[in-house]
Amino acid sequence: MINCFFINKSSKLLMLFLMYLVFIPCIYAEDIKKVWEISKEKTMKGMFEESWKEYEELLVKNPRNYEIVLGAGCLKYYQAERSIDSQQLDNAKSFIQEAEHFFDSAIQLAESAKEKANSLYNKGNCNLLIANVQRENPQLIEECINFYRNAVRFYREAIEDKPDFLEAKRNLEHALYQLKQLIQKKEDNKKEDKQDSQSDKEQQYSTMFLETKTDLPDSEVRVIEEQPNVVELKKKGN
Repeated sequence: MINCFFINKSSKLLMLFLMYLVFIPCIYAEDIKKVWEISKEKTMKGMFEESWKEYEELLVKNPRNYEIVLGAGCLKYYQAERSIDSQQLDNAKSFIQEAEHFFDSAIQLAESAKEKANSLYNKGNCNLLIANVQRENPQLIEECINFYRNAVRFYREAIEDKPDFLEAKRNLEHALYQLKQLIQKKEDNKKEDKQDSQSDKEQQYSTMFLETKTDLPDSEVRVIEEQPNVVELKKKGN
């Protein structure tokens, strides 16, 4: 097994995510490992096109090899992580979609519960990465909540297939905490909006009528603010 570590800089808690790649012990596996590591190195340097070209030939020739398909997902994930470092969130989301596509394929190709769990865990990391990056954006709260919910679901499914999956349990705890915080923030925002709306309505009613002058003795004119073309002539004191 090759353990590929990275730290998500967008999280207040420095979470350690593990992207899993599993290689069988044979010469061919060593070739796969070598190509993947070269591609990963180029990805980490921001050489996305070169890194993918390096790996794509291997993928085209072996579209149903679990290790190769899983590796493709990991490469796309690292491209997303690098894009986030460069403040290119849209590009990161695009790479994450591609990564999830490969992890979905890896789930279908998995021949053991452990392999399936690793793919599900990586899908959870995809959702957690984007959620952590944009959780402070008030316009994206709903979308962010969905990302956290997806992460929670995939981590739980991974743990079902691999009960001793410590990394999945830690990331699940983190995702659940952030999800609860964001849902509470959403509810607080709703309450604030409701209070502001009520305050605006009360102010509107308190200033509905505007007084103006008239030449008639002991009389006053009131203009309805909501209907400026309508006036009301009244005796003073009425």
